[in-house]
Amino acid sequence: MAPPQRWAEYAAGVAVGAVGGGSGVGGSLRRRRVLLATAAALLAGAVVLVLLSGPYTDATVAAAAGHPRGGAAATTAVLTQAGLDPAPALPALAGLTHLIVVACHAVFLGHEYRSMPADIYNESNWILEAYQSGQVRYFVEHIAEGLERAAQDFAALLVFSGGQTRPRAGPRSEAQSYWEVAALLGWAPSRSAQEATDVAARATTEEFARDSLENLLFSLCRFYELTGRYPERVTVISFPHKRERFEQVHRRAAAFPAERFEFVGIGPPPPDVAVAFEHALVHEQFSKDPYACHGPLREKRLSRNPQRRTPPYAESCPALRGLLSYCGPGFYTSRLPW
Repeated sequence: MAPPQRWAEYAAGVAVGAVGGGSGVGGSLRRRRVLLATAAALLAGAVVLVLLSGPYTDATVAAAAGHPRGGAAATTAVLTQAGLDPAPALPALAGLTHLIVVACHAVFLGHEYRSMPADIYNESNWILEAYQSGQVRYFVEHIAEGLERAAQDFAALLVFSGGQTRPRAGPRSEAQSYWEVAALLGWAPSRSAQEATDVAARATTEEFARDSLENLLFSLCRFYELTGRYPERVTVISFPHKRERFEQVHRRAAAFPAERFEFVGIGPPPPDVAVAFEHALVHEQFSKDPYACHGPLREKRLSRNPQRRTPPYAESCPALRGLLSYCGPGFYTSRLPW
């Protein structure tokens, strides 16, 4: 296959022919239109090839990983080389340093403008797995904890992370439904209206994660997409029995420093059967396949993607491209922005 640069050169030649070639008024006009359309298609193909195979060289990724702002300059260079304008960080969020992740577990069917706050505690308003009966109050507590921690730390970005995992929910993601619950809670229920507005402005969704590892990895990318840098600190909020999974497996899989990582577990002591399941998951599956690339962990991911969505983060976070595609053996050891 010809390199994309050759495509671009040929497209330029076709465009020149469109301007200068042709004989006869009618024939010339039609010929120019065809040639210009061909040139546009060739240029579009060149851009796609550059994005897929050209600029993301090892050197570019290494430069992005070593940049003090987490690769913002390298990302800009990559996208500019590809002929695209990179989306800049939001000015109001550019100084944030703390990522708070609320790992989502289910889908709330209510809506900020059509539901009442009491509706969030009614299990009939949620799409739940059979084993999740009685857990809705803890989903809400996870959300409330994230809101309170974001209110306490003006340098924090709150990310609700969870994809479009439930067939009965259609394209509604877990994360978007948690956003609706946060809005119904008032964003900062024990604080002033101004503080609530501020928390809402520093909250977002991550709508592609299919498991707890992706909750962490994809939220790191969302932080970068919005702030132009990677976080200095990470806090994850989930159920207590997932502590070992996040601290000893997922954090290590992301190579994020332990001293800057905090796990907050909220919920009841799990029953013995849940403890046994978690122990088996961590020690028998994730320990052998920490990036969930094979066997039952991969099958679980596939089953949680009924809408067949493809995460965009390898393109928007080029410094993490190697990590996001890594499948072992062992943990990822190449340089990362943190």
